[in-house]
Amino acid sequence: MPAGDELPPEEQDWHRFRQLNQLANHWERPGWADGRRSYHWLLTFEHPSVLHTLAAQCQEPFRDLAQFDLVPLDTLHLTIQRVAFTDELSAASLEAAATAVSERCQHVAPFGLRIGWLAGSTGAIRLTALPAAPVAAVRDIAMDAVTANLRGEIPVRPAEIFWPHVSIAYSNTTQPVAPVMAQVEALRHLPPAEVLVTSVALVELRREGRAYRWDVLERVGLGVDGWTRS
Repeated sequence: MPAGDELPPEEQDWHRFRQLNQLANHWERPGWADGRRSYHWLLTFEHPSVLHTLAAQCQEPFRDLAQFDLVPLDTLHLTIQRVAFTDELSAASLEAAATAVSERCQHVAPFGLRIGWLAGSTGAIRLTALPAAPVAAVRDIAMDAVTANLRGEIPVRPAEIFWPHVSIAYSNTTQPVAPVMAQVEALRHLPPAEVLVTSVALVELRREGRAYRWDVLERVGLGVDGWTRS
């Protein structure tokens, strides 16, 4: 079998998922506490679409499993970059970073994504988003804005592998991965959903029970001058 990075892009997340022995509790993540909120750049998919149809179909095998929390369809999202917890930086610094992202996104054209090829990670069952390059380009803009405008205000985070994805279910306990591997594999070859990305949202993210919700602070259009403030 080829090494993971030698496989076609749609197979790489599946290859990594197959190397896991167990899933972790997604909700036990560093820094989160009751009531704490976080600023993130997201691609959001809140409106009914072919992606909602695909996600619902992929969620079906996990619907009655207590060890998984299904992602509400109106909160399907692709995380571009976490900025910081809301108590870690000032409103002025956040505004400066948002302005920097908006200015650079004027030069990024809207792009299409194909979202499918069900796989998973240590804490979630998720769909792969391809091509990765335009998403990574927007992420680079967001990361550069953080580096340039928030230096010294937030902890330095180590570099991490970025693989664009849309989670459809979160593991809420430590559990073996083998029992769900067959269900995931059976759904991997459903046709991917095609979406057009025209904006990126700066949100204030919160947890409501075992689900994410958010308020959109800024919605930055791609290839346009300026942004929309919510």
